[in-house]
Amino acid sequence: LKISGPCFANDAACSSGSSAVIQAVRMIRSGEVTCCIAGGSEAAISPARIRLPHSLGLVADCLDDPAKSCRPFDLARNGFVPAEGSIFLFLESKASAQNRGARIYAEISGYSEGIFTDHPTDLSRKFAKELMMRALKMSSLQADSISWINAHAAGTMQGDREEATAISKLSVNTPTLVSAPKSVTGHLMAAAGAMECALSALSIHESAIPATINLDSIDPACPINCVTTTTQAKVENVLSNSFGFGGTSSCTVLSKP
Repeated sequence: LKISGPCFANDAACSSGSSAVIQAVRMIRSGEVTCCIAGGSEAAISPARIRLPHSLGLVADCLDDPAKSCRPFDLARNGFVPAEGSIFLFLESKASAQNRGARIYAEISGYSEGIFTDHPTDLSRKFAKELMMRALKMSSLQADSISWINAHAAGTMQGDREEATAISKLSVNTPTLVSAPKSVTGHLMAAAGAMECALSALSIHESAIPATINLDSIDPACPINCVTTTTQAKVENVLSNSFGFGGTSSCTVLSKP
């Protein structure tokens, strides 16, 4: 493809894909590059890769119907479902996209990155809320302006509860709609954040909020308004969360161009 310029990989656990997108945005905004290919890839289904999270009780038990094993926010959830995949996004400055007549799916209007240090693996609701608020501040948006939140929601008991509680404290007025794409795709780990950025952009472009499946009985400890069927709606802004194992995390705001 005769692509030249800076080329590097980053390792931020489950937020690697979204972190790569954020790094690309920084490089474009700085003027270092006019365009960039950014994303993530993961081949996680191997004994060596799964042994650690399984030993910590984070991997879902296989049910009679494996398609129902990933159950974010559900009372019967018992862990995440490992998945494999790769996705990359093409990012460029608005002027560059307009000059070549490109189809613009969405604009990265805000982002934040950080690492929670209170515990090696357990997410903190205080940290999650602060990280989301920082991304909203950069985008000059209030929580009530977010059409839906693309939750990290891998299906773990502690992580889903803390993220849901943090989300519930964001909006002052109507509770923000939430969806958990991992219920459909499983957890792509290093590729998850990039995939969910792409889903957020498609949601804006196609005016639709993707469904959360397998949510038969929402956990009372997860006080959110979760979308359980694909919903046609005017989508202006999406907040996408990536909370990584070990603490590395990022939030990205995508907006209608």
